[in-house]
Amino acid sequence: MFLEDIQAFKPSTYGPYTNIASAISAAQNAGPGKGIVIIPASYVAASSSDIVPATPGAPVWDLRNSNNLLGSNVVGNVNGSFGYAIFNAAAAVNLAPATAAAGVYRVSLYSVITTTFVTGTAIVFTFGWTDAQAAKTLAFTGAALTAGTYTPPISSTIANSFLIQSNGTAAITYTPSATGTAMSAGVAQVAVTLERLA
Repeated sequence: MFLEDIQAFKPSTYGPYTNIASAISAAQNAGPGKGIVIIPASYVAASSSDIVPATPGAPVWDLRNSNNLLGSNVVGNVNGSFGYAIFNAAAAVNLAPATAAAGVYRVSLYSVITTTFVTGTAIVFTFGWTDAQAAKTLAFTGAALTAGTYTPPISSTIANSFLIQSNGTAAITYTPSATGTAMSAGVAQVAVTLERLA
């Protein structure tokens, strides 16, 4: 096989593959060993569920996180703009499916509000997983809804990354949500990464 035999599929706002799932599907349809998905560093996720699945079914080079090129074990990765409707919906999103291997994972969160949210009280990111003992959750709440506010707060003693142990029987999830009255405006730039360490 030669390099010219490989087809690259790139998700882009402008198409023809408008999300990661459609690019992966196209790479799979190219035939075994012939398709690869390349996610450019400038790609903005179409929604909070526009992530690379734990078992994508085709090779994926996610250039949004240069660690992937160095052999990192990134299982789930979200990097994009989240509008107020995503927080109002409060829908859980799988970073790793229930079929993901048991082990130790590092979860990283970085969020900054780029357009002030209107009406709500706070934005919240709740992570969920099941360890050897029981189902667990950990929530991070933003300190304010104004542009320039970080979650978790940069001055906080809470780290932006934390370790979890998963027993491999339930999905590892995150849920973006809002407290107070449903919001009517606002945007946050969000990056969530799940890495398997052991």
